[in-house]
Amino acid sequence: MAKTSDVAADAAVLSSADIERAAAFAREPFLLDGEGPEALAPGTARRRAMDAALKEIDAGADHPSIEWRRDFSLLLGLERFLADEPPKLRDGAELNPHQVDALSGTLAELMAQQQVITDDERRDLAAAAAEAEVDEEAEEAEADAAEAIADSGADEDAELDEDEDEDEEGDELEEEDEELAADEEPQDWEEAPSDEDEEVVEDAPEDPGAARRFWF
Repeated sequence: MAKTSDVAADAAVLSSADIERAAAFAREPFLLDGEGPEALAPGTARRRAMDAALKEIDAGADHPSIEWRRDFSLLLGLERFLADEPPKLRDGAELNPHQVDALSGTLAELMAQQQVITDDERRDLAAAAAEAEVDEEAEEAEADAAEAIADSGADEDAELDEDEDEDEEGDELEEEDEELAADEEPQDWEEAPSDEDEEVVEDAPEDPGAARRFWF
């Protein structure tokens, strides 16, 4: 029975066909002079670049995607360029040590970035950030809707209270009008005073000495 470490090592070694397909697709060599397939160990920047290229090939792509070019084109180009001793431009001009150091620092930074975070991890992070943003927007929308419902309920309660107050005031006014109508009903005639209200004028009593008075 094969050991687990041996199986993993065999799986980590890519076939020459895959390496050639990826190189033709990316138009960059994945193996430099004197290197074998073991140089493309899992976790290295070049291995991640080749795995991403093979994935795009299997998906039917004819050319590298913008994402692939952004992540790996400069890295592979600098690694290929600095592998020559000494590095030369196309016109044959050699770079001075300061220029070589600057490019080497850039290459080291690019490789460190790819070894810290993979392309799939970057997509996962972007998807997680987008999902978190959607969840936050949904929570804000729910909070706004709940607040709007609460405000609407408060307005309806206030309107109901106002309607009840107006109804009560209307009932009181109707009762007052009915009382006034019963006490002060308008009439088209004047009532004659009753016998009790008339003053009774009695005849004056006769004067018994009227005959004996002298009239001048």
